[in-house]
Amino acid sequence: MGKGFLATPIVHQPGSVFLYNSLGTYMLSAIIQKVSGQTLLQYLKPRLFDPLDIKGMDWETDLNGVNTGGWGLRVKTEDMAKFAQLFYSMVNGTANRYSLKAGPKKPAR
Repeated sequence: MGKGFLATPIVHQPGSVFLYNSLGTYMLSAIIQKVSGQTLLQYLKPRLFDPLDIKGMDWETDLNGVNTGGWGLRVKTEDMAKFAQLFYSMVNGTANRYSLKAGPKKPAR
C-alpha cells in the first residue's frame, strides 16, 4: 500500500486546493505506529485523550492492526464536544502549551 500511495501523482500544488485524503491519514497512522511501536490510539492516549479526560474511545483497525487514521474513531457525544472546544480554543488563541484544555492554567512547579 505504501508504494502505491507514494506513487500517486500530486495533481495540484500543495496548499492550493482542498483535497481530503483518507489514505494520507491512514499512512500517517501507520508511520506513527512503525516509529513509536504503538498504535495511533495508544500514542494519542496520554497526549490527547487523557488531558481532555476522554475515556472509552475505540478506533477501527485494519487487518494489520493499524488504526485507520481519518475514520473509525468512536467517542461519546460529550467527548466530541471536548474536541470542538479544543479546536475553538486553538483558533481563538486561548489554548496553552501546558494543557490541551483551554484556559490560563499555569505549569506545576
